[in-house]
Amino acid sequence: MNTRRPRAKRGQGEHLRTEILDAAEAILHETGSADKVSTRAVAQRVGCSSPSIYLHFPDRAQMLFAVCERQFELLASQIRVAADAEPEPVDRLRAIARTYCEFALANQEQYRTMMMDTIAGAAYEQTLEAMRTELGFDVLYETVQAGVDANVFAAVDPLRASFNLWCTVHGVVSLMIAKPSIEWGDDRALYEGAIDQSIVGLLARPSGPLTRKVEATQVAAKKVAAKKAAAKKAGAKKPGATKTAAPPTAAKTGAARTR
Repeated sequence: MNTRRPRAKRGQGEHLRTEILDAAEAILHETGSADKVSTRAVAQRVGCSSPSIYLHFPDRAQMLFAVCERQFELLASQIRVAADAEPEPVDRLRAIARTYCEFALANQEQYRTMMMDTIAGAAYEQTLEAMRTELGFDVLYETVQAGVDANVFAAVDPLRASFNLWCTVHGVVSLMIAKPSIEWGDDRALYEGAIDQSIVGLLARPSGPLTRKVEATQVAAKKVAAKKAAAKKAGAKKPGATKTAAPPTAAKTGAARTR
């Protein structure tokens, strides 16, 4: 059965572009694999020809980038909402970093494609100076700058400090996504511990409640990891699995009698 869509009328090209992105995003969500999002699969889903896709995207990598870019625009809005809910620089910075980690772990394939794939990631290359005004990163930069101005954070370069915090959260979630077989323990305790350690390094006076919170987070993370390890060990000991000594064979019994 022919399901090919009718030729788009003049001025409706943007509508087709939206349909292409919707289809690619749906395939990515359904399969959980960027490798499955081919131009052919997208064209079949939309009901258009593959050449029609190339009128909007020069290659598959650019199409995937556009799909993920829509998700990252959503991330930027979530970061802004989270930051606006916290008036203090430290709490605001923690909220930004936590939102980033939660988004990455909830949208792993999109994050992998955008931030961990060399082909699709090549479509997004910016200098640090240009990134200062990027959606999401601008909120991070503004927060660090406000903390420096208020003497809450040390007199650091706010752009470089923002980049360092991004490196921290990206490193944590990338490892969690790329190495799911590792027993990380409690996910939230892991990334929040990394976040708090980074913030302590920014403080003008690295002591007080936040430092104690970092120490408490580390202790809690160790307890959770120990608890999970104990549960796994207990699960491995199934009822009836206890080994019993095998009865002596006839040959061995006979050998013993001749001694």
